[in-house]
Amino acid sequence: GAVRVFPRLRRHGGAIQPAPIRIGRESLVARAGVGGAGGGTTGDELFVLHAGDSRAYLYRDGALTRLTRDHNLAQLLVDAGIAPPDSPETQKTRHVLTNVLGGPDTGVTVDVHRHQLQDGDTLLLCTDCLNDLVRDDEIAPFLAPSHAPGDACRALIDLALERGGRDNVTVVVARYQFN
Repeated sequence: GAVRVFPRLRRHGGAIQPAPIRIGRESLVARAGVGGAGGGTTGDELFVLHAGDSRAYLYRDGALTRLTRDHNLAQLLVDAGIAPPDSPETQKTRHVLTNVLGGPDTGVTVDVHRHQLQDGDTLLLCTDCLNDLVRDDEIAPFLAPSHAPGDACRALIDLALERGGRDNVTVVVARYQFN
């Protein structure tokens, strides 16, 4: 799966394009500024474009919220009321993707999510290997302001690997600061 995040968008020549963000070298802190060229930016709006089973989460005020919905057979079974999320049926089918970039079908559908950011929000992007092995309630404490984003990335990857992660364990954490 794939997740792309544009903390800022700008209007340029009638088209909306991603505007650059600055990420601190050590802390991985993303600062989404206000202002910009060509008619303004969205400033504090977050756009997540999503296809597949990678996930985006928002951590705000001690709560972790999943921003994306998995594009796999397991999610379809849950949505249809055929099987609960933790059933053997969903566990066996969670890697059967129904919508993916680079797959055999040319008709990929990209979900677009728009969210209003607040100062101090933390964004987590991760591959399915993390959320297959580490529950959301276990992820949340690593995203608290007391953990630097780079440390949170390392700790979450280490935890997934300790639990048997053999697939691609990718984690990106960005903390948004507007001041």
